[in-house]
Amino acid sequence: MYFVFSTSRIGLKFATFIAVRSVRNSYGQVAIDMGKSPTTHAEASNDTIRKFGYPATCIADYSSWTVLLRPQQITLGALILACRKSATKFSAIGQEAFNELNLVTGHIESALADAFAYDKLNYLMLMMVDPHVHFHVVPRYSDSRSFRGLSFADPGWPATPQLGASTEMDDAHRSALISHLRELWPDREVATQ
Repeated sequence: MYFVFSTSRIGLKFATFIAVRSVRNSYGQVAIDMGKSPTTHAEASNDTIRKFGYPATCIADYSSWTVLLRPQQITLGALILACRKSATKFSAIGQEAFNELNLVTGHIESALADAFAYDKLNYLMLMMVDPHVHFHVVPRYSDSRSFRGLSFADPGWPATPQLGASTEMDDAHRSALISHLRELWPDREVATQ
């Protein structure tokens, strides 16, 4: 299944990639009011979330969604936005998860804009290998970015992200990147510590 959001469309053989303009909006000012408190690492998650390194790579936990640092940084700040439910179809995540998605994507866009000033942002829902509902969130850059002495290019710019490319990071850089994004997260109550 291929699914992606976009404000502009680029025709591709297998998917439609959608870009979101980098804009600062009021989403970061909205507090969670879903009738539940944020989830904790002790709660169960699905196999797809665990495969992407949960809880070590977790940046923020919500009632229905978890935001993780993508282990392979195809561009600086690449994330996984994973539904905490065991749904394997987007239509099966439930109304609460759909409602919360607006808030979570607003937080992602705000934090990544503050951290790295991306030019575009791609949300890719592929689910070919990992079956549970999740997005690969790929910040896109017209030129390289640096973080703690490492340079990150976007070899696919301005076309399709190169999913096989990544910048090698050691554990110290990975931990620093997770901490940096947690510090910039708009709602500190869902940012994991």
